[in-house]
Amino acid sequence: MELDVVDVQILLELMSRKDEDKRPNKIAEALQIKDYDISRRLKVLADAGLVDREHQRKPKLTDTGIRTARKLNDRVECAAKILMSHGLEKAEAYDHALKIAVTFDDKLFGIFGYLKDLIEIARIKDVVANRTRFSGKLLEKDMAVGEYPLDFTLYKLAKKKKSDAAQPMELNEKNIFSMANKGFEHPAKLVIAVDQAYVVLTLRDMDERSQSTGKLMRGRLKKLEYHTAKGFVSAFDDDGESYVKLPLAAFEFTNISGSDKRQARLHGTLMLGVECTTGIGHMPHSFCVLDIEL
Repeated sequence: MELDVVDVQILLELMSRKDEDKRPNKIAEALQIKDYDISRRLKVLADAGLVDREHQRKPKLTDTGIRTARKLNDRVECAAKILMSHGLEKAEAYDHALKIAVTFDDKLFGIFGYLKDLIEIARIKDVVANRTRFSGKLLEKDMAVGEYPLDFTLYKLAKKKKSDAAQPMELNEKNIFSMANKGFEHPAKLVIAVDQAYVVLTLRDMDERSQSTGKLMRGRLKKLEYHTAKGFVSAFDDDGESYVKLPLAAFEFTNISGSDKRQARLHGTLMLGVECTTGIGHMPHSFCVLDIEL
């Protein structure tokens, strides 16, 4: 069945309204259409398996109807946000977004989803425009739910002498990239959920030559810890998982921007402790800094 704009509006009304507000005449009034038109359309939607009309005065979505309505709602919200970001007023943006939702296919909406992510990141940069430093907790609280691709680099930390135990660890200036940088797929993923936010790193095998024998060895990270105010916390410990989840709240961010705040780069850093399976002579437990960029 090919849906038109009014069909989409009916499905979205049924999805968003409470049971007592789903009477056809109430929906017809909200959409400014005739009662006979809403009845005809509900019958067609029921024949398509999207609406249950067992109780005609209280129609409801079927399971298929719920999935369809959610998909259409995501499309409308995505398109409307993009249109509003280009200056359209809310009412006009949603009017156009409904038309886009029934016209574009999944492939085109994949592009829209990508644009929506870029717009959300631009909005966040505007939110923190006057902050030079902030915690990942701010992003966890303010950023829209979704998944965002994330560039990252792991930098090596210089080894401390026992006498320097009280001094903060510093980047290794001679060899800045950590070997662990090869132990993950690039890019990473930033996941903002309703009740939590985290950075996901996907593990991969890595090849490296031994510094002592020159032999090419293949290894895999078997241990990873991240630093908190209370010390290091284990995030992964050779349990067969293929990924690592690091809480966004543990990252400290620096806002690097010039005259154009929209071109700002938000760098989040987190100290890690890592260890590889290839042996103590190849990659013993060591420390590095994970740098992510929005």
